[in-house]
Amino acid sequence: MRLRTFCMGCGAMSLVLGCKDKGDTGPAGRFAAMGQLIDNDGAMAIVGGAVSTTAQGPLRETWRLSLHDWTWSKGPTPPFATCRGITARMGDELHIFGGSTTGWDEHAAHWRWQTADGEISTEVDDGPGPRFKHASAVDDDGARFFVLGGRNNDTGEDVYFADLWSWTEAQGWTLLSTTGGPHGLHRHVMVWDPDRRLLWVHAGFQPPREDPGGEPVRSDRLWTLDPATGDWTEQAWTGDGPPIRASHSVSLVDDRLVVWGGSAGDDSTWTYALADGTWTEHPHDLAPLSRDAMVTDVTGDGRTLVFVGGDPVSEDVPNFVMDAWTLDLDTLEWTEHIPIGG
Repeated sequence: MRLRTFCMGCGAMSLVLGCKDKGDTGPAGRFAAMGQLIDNDGAMAIVGGAVSTTAQGPLRETWRLSLHDWTWSKGPTPPFATCRGITARMGDELHIFGGSTTGWDEHAAHWRWQTADGEISTEVDDGPGPRFKHASAVDDDGARFFVLGGRNNDTGEDVYFADLWSWTEAQGWTLLSTTGGPHGLHRHVMVWDPDRRLLWVHAGFQPPREDPGGEPVRSDRLWTLDPATGDWTEQAWTGDGPPIRASHSVSLVDDRLVVWGGSAGDDSTWTYALADGTWTEHPHDLAPLSRDAMVTDVTGDGRTLVFVGGDPVSEDVPNFVMDAWTLDLDTLEWTEHIPIGG
């Protein structure tokens, strides 16, 4: 059974141009790329991303990072530049949906990357509208993925989405009915719970608790969403929880959520026990620089989080980066594999 994690593919818009080009040795530093593990967890696939916040910032490229020797190789060229979208792995195929392209215009393209032969094709289907900063999760059967929320501002005015969609090979896109829940969700993260058959949705931008109809703000709220019934349930907890954040990562391992990163500037890892609703902070002596808009996924055995790149919150690193780390989800210890600038 594959346990999934997904980091929302967009961070705060930095005004600084991307990090130095590393030539043929690997991709330039970037934020808001999309990607997941492929090749039986032997590689991380990276799609697009952005090296700056200028109109030409989004990238038209893909890369593979070998987890055997931590070396990069160039992948197939996608139809156009993209960032701030989602990916969903289904078998040997990586689905890529939505995001922003050149000029930061939103799109609703749905691509299928056949990771075995390297081909990327365009799926012609009637699904969610153009959006960015949405979130995705794949169910434990690996035959269905979900897309939730997002945002569009092509017209100059923000439009927020609270819709939940599913996609299967047999049915294509299906808009699922939901009841209640937060509107305006974007830069949130979510993960599928195979035992309870529901989605856990954490933080990002949501309406304040005291003003459910208000403008979305950076949040610490935690919800479950049952796609079978459409019911939203907000989860309470005892004691302190993680600071408000967005564009972070969430994993589900052994009946606990594992949260790291985001725009909070918090280097700790946080765990949430599903059994009793308690958060626990886990500080680190060695850890990556806090950041958002990185690419993350969990290995098929559910024991290791792999993450690459992103937008460091620290002012000491003014550029986007492309380092690589793993987190042991049993011991919560980090290992660095590619340093910043390496």
